[in-house]
Amino acid sequence: MASSLIPLIAMRLWTILFFLAGFSSAADNCIPSPLALPMENVTLHSGYVRRGVAISVGEPAQKLAFIPRWNNNNTFVYGPKCGQANTFTRAECNTWRGGLYEPKNWTIDGTLKKDYLPVSENWASNTYNMFTSTLRLGDAFTLKDFPMAQPVDPNGWELLGWSPQHILGMGPDSTLLSSLRNAGRIASKSVGYYWGTDSANSKGDTPGSFVLGGYDRAKTYGDGHQIEYTLGRVDCLSKMMVSISDLVLNFPNGTSQSIFPSDHDGSTLDACIYPHNPNFMKLGGDPWFDNLLAAIDNKEMDRSREQGVDYWNILLDPEKPIFKGDITVRLNTGLDSTVPNDQFMPVIRIDRMNSGLPSLGRYFLTAAYLATNEDAATFTLWKANPTSDQDLVALDTNNKAVDSQNLCTTPPVTSVLAEPDEGQVSEVAEDTASPSSTPRSDSIKLAFPSQAYPHYIPQELGATVRKPAPIEMP
Repeated sequence: MASSLIPLIAMRLWTILFFLAGFSSAADNCIPSPLALPMENVTLHSGYVRRGVAISVGEPAQKLAFIPRWNNNNTFVYGPKCGQANTFTRAECNTWRGGLYEPKNWTIDGTLKKDYLPVSENWASNTYNMFTSTLRLGDAFTLKDFPMAQPVDPNGWELLGWSPQHILGMGPDSTLLSSLRNAGRIASKSVGYYWGTDSANSKGDTPGSFVLGGYDRAKTYGDGHQIEYTLGRVDCLSKMMVSISDLVLNFPNGTSQSIFPSDHDGSTLDACIYPHNPNFMKLGGDPWFDNLLAAIDNKEMDRSREQGVDYWNILLDPEKPIFKGDITVRLNTGLDSTVPNDQFMPVIRIDRMNSGLPSLGRYFLTAAYLATNEDAATFTLWKANPTSDQDLVALDTNNKAVDSQNLCTTPPVTSVLAEPDEGQVSEVAEDTASPSSTPRSDSIKLAFPSQAYPHYIPQELGATVRKPAPIEMP
């Protein structure tokens, strides 16, 4: 009897071992869940407050407020000097930069490996120094010996108040995204981004969202509109080009008025999305901005410009009634995004341009949710849903949503040695390439159902107005 049970027991043990092996294999091939961080008003290690993504640098950790930039590849950390001589007090600079990195002992920070070649930037390499240190992405994940850049001569970068904070490079060679992907922490170099609501009245503020490796479906509404990157344009370094079919003022009495010229014949207005820009929009003066001022019965205040957080935006005449309505951006994809009044008034968060390619900035992303995917060379826009709920969706390298059944069920590791992708000796940054003669693809599809200072801004080049292609009737 006992001898007859041996084969049966052996068979059952083999079945169990086979099942466990299969389970282990499935676990090894699972897709990691995205990594989510809030975009919020960050209380810095200095005690000051600045809106951004809260990330800690160094040992001991110092909390700083970062802003993601799709124009850059590296992570840039300001400090211990302000980098803006004779302009701010120490306290003012601490707030302006999102904190200043002040390690008590610089020997804590390391140097790059001798064989490591930093990824390219649009700025000269002698204007910043590379170092390595610990980077903590909230309490969720830590990268040790992570390569970062310390600005030493940023004045030539002409960022001024447009982008004064610490930088998280989200470009095609992003060291942060490649480090997380190479560590197996994210499935693709994708980013979900929502600024949240950031009004002049802090009582109305709500946190935004910054997601690495996917996006937050809870903060989207309706179908996503997926658009291919536009490559090779020096006036759109983020590569996120959209075509605006209308800009409509929504008055409190329920009426609406377009600020497009009455004879535009269906022409669209090209614009570049720059999520880091501290405005709702950069817009040509004639006729668009002039039409806006006429519609709201106001005027510029002696060409005055905002010099603070809403840098270089237009100041309106306070003696005139302030517009109480909203503004809707209509894209040729069919997406309508209505920016509420408190996200662009009473300082009108629009930069009037005499010439140049219009752009949409961070306050556009109070009404729209953005997801980018460097692996797939696409970006997707939704209407934003301002909720504190969270529903993270991982994206693969083809920008496809990963089935939740394929997500890892075991907790991911929380700390790794950073292993970012490296640059190449002959590398030329894609963003600095000459404009391509090839017209951009208009491949659009539904996805994921459910200056007082003289300055140079690269996007201030020739304005682009596009007429619709003729339709051949049968």
